[in-house]
Amino acid sequence: MASGIADETGETLSIGNELPNSFMLYSAYPNPFNPNTTIKFDISKASNISIDVYDASGAYVENILSNMVTPGSYQVDWNASDMPSGIYFIQMIVDNQVFTEKVLLLK
Repeated sequence: MASGIADETGETLSIGNELPNSFMLYSAYPNPFNPNTTIKFDISKASNISIDVYDASGAYVENILSNMVTPGSYQVDWNASDMPSGIYFIQMIVDNQVFTEKVLLLK
């Protein structure tokens, strides 16, 4: 499978060639980061996906991705150059499942 999806900036997200067996949100890398980090995730079946960022108080910060995605392994970069240093939570919602990873922005 060789395709891709585009984020809100129109940049194509990477996709792997092997189909994953389950949904998975991996730890962002690098973490801690300044100001960019890469978020990798697996999608096991065609699904609507949403990846959002929340701050340490639980307040919504921004949406990184909201799209219908075909099965595969993807990655998307989050640029937090406009955000203050601190702890953030990356939340992926797919197929009524919620996955959350903590990241630390250090400036």
